[in-house]
Amino acid sequence: MVWRTWAPQMRILAHKSIGGFLTHCGWSSVIEGLQVGCPLIMLPFQNEQMLVARFMEGKKLGVKVSKNQHDGKFTRDSVAKALRSVMLEEEGKSYRCQAEELSKIVGDKELHQKYVDEFVDYMEIHRLAIKDY
Repeated sequence: MVWRTWAPQMRILAHKSIGGFLTHCGWSSVIEGLQVGCPLIMLPFQNEQMLVARFMEGKKLGVKVSKNQHDGKFTRDSVAKALRSVMLEEEGKSYRCQAEELSKIVGDKELHQKYVDEFVDYMEIHRLAIKDY
C-alpha cells in the first residue's frame, strides 16, 4: 500500500495489530507511539534524535537499531534484528510492558489538561504579583 498524503499515524499506532513502532525518534513521533503503548524500534538519523533514542533505550521503552561499525550505516540485518527483538522475542516483553505502563501517563489527556490548567493558574497568579510589585 502506498499512502500519498499524511497518514493517520495515531489511528495506525493505536490499532491492536501493531506490535511496535519503527521511528526516527523525532519527539512528536515518540510521544505519539508512547501514548498508545507502542514499544519503540529506534532508527535515529541526526541531532536530537540520537539523544531521544538513547534516553528511551535507557528507560527500556525500545531498542535502538545498531549501525555497521565499518561505515556507520544501518543495515537491513540490524533493522530486522531490532524489530524481531522488540516484537517477537522474549526479551521484547519488557519493552512492551514498559511502553504499555507509560501509556497510562503519556496517554492520559485529563491528567495533561490538569497540568496545563495548573500551569496557567500559576502563571496568572505570578503575573499579577509581578504587575503589583
